[in-house]
Amino acid sequence: MDIPKPVSTRMIFVKLLILTLSILLIPLFAMFFSNDVSWSLTDFLVMGALIYSSGCLYLWIQYKTVLRYKKLLLLFVPVLFIFLWVELAVGILH
Repeated sequence: MDIPKPVSTRMIFVKLLILTLSILLIPLFAMFFSNDVSWSLTDFLVMGALIYSSGCLYLWIQYKTVLRYKKLLLLFVPVLFIFLWVELAVGILH
């Protein structure tokens, strides 16, 4: 039986970057098929940064913290992501 090699930290962040770029392909392809989706380069950069930073925060909490409230913090990351996404899209606080 082979013992699996530990995954390097660099590889985890490369996979997260690939996942982020894959998610951003959805609105890119939607722009070709519908006039309802109209993203600028800034929209892609901001959303890419939001997705990637949320993933980094989630991984950091998952692997680097030994807090009592780790599960609560891990739940907070997607809630914060959705809140920021909605705020940037429609401005719920204005």
